[in-house]
Amino acid sequence: MSVIIYTRTSTSKQEISHDNQINACMRWIESQGLHVKGIFNETISGAKNLEKRDILLDAIACLEEGDVLCVYRRDRLGRDLVQNAIADKIIISKGASVHSLDSGSNDTPEGQLLQQILDVFATYERMLIQVRTKEALKMKKQKGQKTGNPS
Repeated sequence: MSVIIYTRTSTSKQEISHDNQINACMRWIESQGLHVKGIFNETISGAKNLEKRDILLDAIACLEEGDVLCVYRRDRLGRDLVQNAIADKIIISKGASVHSLDSGSNDTPEGQLLQQILDVFATYERMLIQVRTKEALKMKKQKGQKTGNPS
């Protein structure tokens, strides 16, 4: 059994860097006596549709029967319930599984349930971030401050 590590950050300044995610995944992999087949790092919003997640799709394409895609936390796979479900379905159809350090593996009914619950919370957190961002922009506009990308 081989493991592919997938890491994701939304920005290059994210608190949980690719290196931090890789190190945590490596500790789990070593504790299980497994070996790493590849490491894929992506800097993109977890809300993006799968067709825009080239690195994740590359990682999934490398999976073979019995392999594991390891992620630091379930929300690192993505922050969209439907997109995560599609990714899971593709991975399972290849005879592989997803292991998240915060929820375990999706190769049991309990594991699938826990991962789906975490996906709902990740989607909810993304919606909260959107609300907070809109409120912050509204406040800046009310104060006459500039918003948007500096040119």
